Amino acid sequence: MGPPLTGAAMPARDRPPVLAAVLSLVAVAMPALAHAGGTGADVSAASLPIWIVWVAGAGVVALSFALVGVFLTRSDPRNPGEAEPIGPGDVTGLPRGLVGVARVAGLILWLGVLAPGLSPWNFGWAGPRLVWLGTWTALPLVCYLVGNLWLLVSPFRALAGVAETLRADERPYRYPREVGAWPSVILLVALVGLEIVTPGQDAIVLARLAIAYSAFTVLGMMVFGSRVWLAEVEVFDRVFAWWSTMAPLQLTDEGVQITNPLARMGDKQARGAAGASFLIVLLYGVNFDGFLATPPGRAGIARLGGGTLAHLGLLVLGLALFLAAFWACAEAARRVAGSLRPLGRVGARLAVGLVPIAAGYHLAHAGPYLYEALPLLWETLSDPLALGPAEAVAWTIPAAWGTRIVAFQMTLVVLAHVLAVVGAHEVAFGSFASRVQALKSELPVTILMVVYTVVGLWLAASGVGALGGAG
Repeated sequence: MGPPLTGAAMPARDRPPVLAAVLSLVAVAMPALAHAGGTGADVSAASLPIWIVWVAGAGVVALSFALVGVFLTRSDPRNPGEAEPIGPGDVTGLPRGLVGVARVAGLILWLGVLAPGLSPWNFGWAGPRLVWLGTWTALPLVCYLVGNLWLLVSPFRALAGVAETLRADERPYRYPREVGAWPSVILLVALVGLEIVTPGQDAIVLARLAIAYSAFTVLGMMVFGSRVWLAEVEVFDRVFAWWSTMAPLQLTDEGVQITNPLARMGDKQARGAAGASFLIVLLYGVNFDGFLATPPGRAGIARLGGGTLAHLGLLVLGLALFLAAFWACAEAARRVAGSLRPLGRVGARLAVGLVPIAAGYHLAHAGPYLYEALPLLWETLSDPLALGPAEAVAWTIPAAWGTRIVAFQMTLVVLAHVLAVVGAHEVAFGSFASRVQALKSELPVTILMVVYTVVGLWLAASGVGALGGAG
């Protein structure tokens, strides 16, 4: 648990005239058009002073940093653990029968992805839905709202016992420590790229890639052992382990536990530069496909010539800029705090504060899309092997809901950043012995959060928020 909240309220004369400033800005604000809508939804326009929304959202994040800094008056240094997946054996205290049924269901669903590459029959519609709609869009919501359901339905955890049995030697080879989690970072970048290109939506191409990845995972577990492979390399395990850090329910070796997610952030860290980079890629991937639907995104694709290579080129370019911005902030945090810790360790701690932002963006972007896609998701889960024809029709978001969706998305974007600030305080106050050091270390990253808040609000106001992360 983090340090207790102490402090006194500010005297009335010392409070900034926020209300007067906001009223003055509203009085001079000119209306601007904003729109929103999900996939296939009609666009609805609303008269909004949009620049005021951006300033207010960024101001809320900055003000939350100041307020939390006032009330958090004590530092409680801790030696944090790592948000790794738990072992591949008895994952929870749940009944074994329930765990067994869930793992069989997970294998059947994964077989639906593999089927087009294994059979001459036409399994043309289930695979992409299972991967992008079910696994990549819907399952994260379960993980950060309820708990890490992936631990139960992961086909790779179901195959871990087979891999251990097939291993010739009693003891696995030692996994290279210097390699660490970098393979999972590369795999996550590949997944984000696959989601946005046309081949990633083709059932046969996706099936062949899934077969290759399954073989790669089983072979890795055979050589290095299932525990270390799932913890270091298997990208889905790492993604959902981090998503689930925001869940109030946690599936652990001791069973199901109820926790305070923000307090737990002070006890979590990534593992060095690779672990921090993994979280940055996760956050970047949530919004990148939404950015592609904006005028700057379309212009960037056009300048690069269009097509798959243009999409991947823009992905890599944007990711490189975002990584550079984060590590520059981490270095600035290390310097202003006067810390002697290596940059990789400081970045690994600060990156944990990005998890609430990623979760908030994902919920804001994927929520409207999932509403529309519920009939498709139900049909896919009911018939994962695509034994019958695809007949479900997606729902359409009413045009009248447009302004409500914008308000929903903008609220979640700002709330996610406020929660990230609170979590960042927990992380910083658990990392430095001095309160002044902790607050100084947060300033550069808070500035980055404010900038990213404006970007997120801009995406929502551009009417593409419902598309981000949908796949």
